[in-house]
Amino acid sequence: MEYFRRLIEIGLKVITGSDSSWNHYKLGNTILETECLVMSGYSPMQGLLSVTSESAKSIGIDHIVGTIEPGKEADIIVVDGNPAERLNDLWNVTEVFLAGQRVDRGSKESLAATRQWPPDG
Repeated sequence: MEYFRRLIEIGLKVITGSDSSWNHYKLGNTILETECLVMSGYSPMQGLLSVTSESAKSIGIDHIVGTIEPGKEADIIVVDGNPAERLNDLWNVTEVFLAGQRVDRGSKESLAATRQWPPDG
């Protein structure tokens, strides 16, 4: 957390996001990384941008994805709440659309099993 805080203080942009899992890190838990940025000093909106438009910019594909604009590809999540004010609301996904098509995300039980809780302390 201290390293994130220092990076933010010196003005570096820190991004989050991954489409891969490793070791004990499960897919779908990018929110944990983003929450760490908010705990280190980013606003919830800055955290949200770190996993959307800033991530797209960092790998040079922001002309295709990263924001919702005419002519861009967009995968969209619908959440219960406002993650721009309370990042934790990203855990409350109600719908997912991939290339304009609704995604069947499975049962509530299988969705609950994907959430990885951070260690205590």
